[in-house]
Amino acid sequence: MDRLVPRLEDRGFRVRALSLGACGDDGTSPFAVTIHTWANDICTAAESMNTPKVLLGHSMGGYPISLAGEKRPDLFNTLNHLQISLDRGEVGLDTGALHRVHLG
Repeated sequence: MDRLVPRLEDRGFRVRALSLGACGDDGTSPFAVTIHTWANDICTAAESMNTPKVLLGHSMGGYPISLAGEKRPDLFNTLNHLQISLDRGEVGLDTGALHRVHLG
């Protein structure tokens, strides 16, 4: 994140990096959060911003941004999934790349 944020800001993006509950330095118990909690937190943060929103979810962050986009597609222009692993039944897909989903 420390290298990505300055690169995005250099390209004119206003970046807001969220710390989701029970991740990083957050003291929330992992038993107190779900993917729905994270998606709601993302939507709440997006509601406070007056600019078009582009979400970037890295690794496990891809799941809550997908749910946030599903819950409130009116808040987001694009979802970007960076290096996420998706389990599609018997086939595991490790993307290793950036995939975009345009909403609206």
